Amino acid sequence: MISTHPDNFGKQDWGPQIAIDALGNSYVVWRCYDGYDNEIYWVKVDAEGTPGVVQKISVHPDNDRNEDYDPQIAVDALGNSYVTWRCRGIFDNEIYWVKVDAQGVRGTVQKISTHPNNAYRDDWCPQIAADGQGNSYVVWYGRDIRDEEIYWVKIDAQGVPGTVQIVSTHPDNAKWNEMYPQITADTQGNSYVVYQGGDGYDNEIYWVKVDAQGIPGGAIVVSTHPDNINWDDIFPQIAIDTQGNSYVVYQGLDGYDSEIYWVKVDAQGIPGGVQKISTHPDNETRGDYVPQIAVDAAGNSYVVYQGLEGRDDEIYFVKVDAAGGAGTSEKIALHADNIDRDDWKPQIAATPMGDSCITWQGWDGSDWEIYFTSIQGVIDSDGDGIFDSEDNCPLIYNPGQEDFDSDGVGDVCDPDDDNDGIPDEVDACPFENPEGLDANSDGCIDRLCDLAALVKSLELHHGIENSLVQKATHACTKYTAGNISEASQMVRAFIKEVEAQKGKKISIADADMLIQFASNALLS
Repeated sequence: MISTHPDNFGKQDWGPQIAIDALGNSYVVWRCYDGYDNEIYWVKVDAEGTPGVVQKISVHPDNDRNEDYDPQIAVDALGNSYVTWRCRGIFDNEIYWVKVDAQGVRGTVQKISTHPNNAYRDDWCPQIAADGQGNSYVVWYGRDIRDEEIYWVKIDAQGVPGTVQIVSTHPDNAKWNEMYPQITADTQGNSYVVYQGGDGYDNEIYWVKVDAQGIPGGAIVVSTHPDNINWDDIFPQIAIDTQGNSYVVYQGLDGYDSEIYWVKVDAQGIPGGVQKISTHPDNETRGDYVPQIAVDAAGNSYVVYQGLEGRDDEIYFVKVDAAGGAGTSEKIALHADNIDRDDWKPQIAATPMGDSCITWQGWDGSDWEIYFTSIQGVIDSDGDGIFDSEDNCPLIYNPGQEDFDSDGVGDVCDPDDDNDGIPDEVDACPFENPEGLDANSDGCIDRLCDLAALVKSLELHHGIENSLVQKATHACTKYTAGNISEASQMVRAFIKEVEAQKGKKISIADADMLIQFASNALLS
């Protein structure tokens, strides 16, 4: 249990959110009543799973005695964390932001919901992402003159907010509400947003990219599964891999109950096929809700969601591999405190190597507490369907696992495929081990019909070369015709002539090599 701040001992802790850095440290935020109102709390859990000191971070003067809700967190590679939440300000609900540096020192809290359309209207449900340069990106939904829209703003590495802009521009929902946005960002500063929006018939899921200059592209519909083409799709979540592919999960009604759906949108912004991934037998005919997603460096995605098992709500986990293959859902809310009590609102983060850190709120019999678990990843870095621990070439795609020389290193990454000591890049026969029958060290077995070409390559005295080439060619002709005895006689004549010229018109080194090659050819 990590919700240990003295302000809220014995009081309700709600809505945890989690992020993880490159070293495996995780950072959790949640809200809790402190005796006066709801505040936002932050704690770091190190890579060994040891929690640090819990801090209250919602200290803006607007909300000193007003309710703070819906915290969200992102973290950069250096361990700086960025938190956003909403609070009832002086007139309406506003969005706030703060940075907590890698040493756990909180910066200045700022109000960032400053778009003129809704300066005096409510802003709701902020979400946050961070890039590799310390910039953070926040989205939320807020009412303009007619309906709810999605707002976006960048806060640079110095903590200076840019201009707030509307990014929900799909023509389907120009007159309908857009709500519940989610955001992720890549290392180049491009951000990717998903949200639910009405199209006049039902709610759909929309996706839009905002480039590093802050220019939004065109929004597209990604909720295209036939189960729920005419049913509501809601509560999307998004994650991105190192190649710029984004992965979206959402909750959708299939006509019977709520299910969890998954879709990949590639780096060019083209969505793939949508899959239903909530397949645990506990809740096959019961509702599944509020999915969350994380992705590793290899493009494997990890999804958690809340599902009814018949007695209470539990937390489920499923992996979708880089090729889009969904694994088996498993129940993970197994703490003895609440084995028969509700578990809600899971959150997940993943390391580049695929280790997942998961947190959720659960009822322990007296109040809500925050729970945490981790799942060790099984990585397939090249996406070939073979786990790295079993892959003979884990970083290069080779689903067939071809290994010509059976040395445990796959052919696509083996520098010497035939294990003859000659690197493939200079080996004339990279998939042939001559096993000692290689007088000229070209990596190929010495063959009789290659003898004439070898003689020509040495640039010998013209008369000697012609005589040796004639003998070698004649021997090859006889060998090819099946006259092995006559071919052998010609080879022996070839060897005698070379021996006679050794150290004279043929250098000793070349003569020894030709004699060895011809002798090997007789054996091969």
